[in-house]
Amino acid sequence: MTIGLRSAVFACSLALCPAAANATIIQVANPAGMTQGLYSIENFEDSLFVPGVTFSAPSGVRQLSAWAASSSSTSSGLYGLSTNNFPEPLTMTFAVPTSSVGMYFGNDDRCCAEPFTAYLDIFGTAGSLGTISVVANMNDFADQFIGFTSDEVINRVSIRYGSGSNVGLYHFVDDVRFNTASVPEPSTLFLFGLGLLSLAAVRRQQSLLR
Repeated sequence: MTIGLRSAVFACSLALCPAAANATIIQVANPAGMTQGLYSIENFEDSLFVPGVTFSAPSGVRQLSAWAASSSSTSSGLYGLSTNNFPEPLTMTFAVPTSSVGMYFGNDDRCCAEPFTAYLDIFGTAGSLGTISVVANMNDFADQFIGFTSDEVINRVSIRYGSGSNVGLYHFVDDVRFNTASVPEPSTLFLFGLGLLSLAAVRRQQSLLR
């Protein structure tokens, strides 16, 4: 390997390797901020889930009426999704990796819990990528949105109230949306950048030898 090529590889590793290890998660305030291509939306108005996502909880999941969970107030329709027992986090696993996920949450009822924070834990192929959060407004409506976009593909997310076991409420979500267009893995971007720098180094070396 020439000195120029070795220098290019070293520079590339310094510039791009951190990108392979650190995903950029951008929290968005509402669905308008979710701008990464086309999205699928599950509104839980029937017993069939949209293709591409599986919902799970330790005790299982169930369709639940907004009347029972959120004072009949939800982002759309008459139903959302909850767990069979409480308190339990609710997990969404994607058949094809996504890069943007969001949902409304509720059942934040002062009858049974102190004010809490809802967290969305985000996972990729290498494990945890980060967590975003929203402070519950405690109005018992499913009217708060939690969502994000990412520069790395996502395999799974889990929503939890507080620690997931210290808030005495059923988790309740509605209008879960996720995009169907994935982004390149950081490792792919790294290899692409390495190739470009290597090519530039070879051309520079050739020009010096002329």
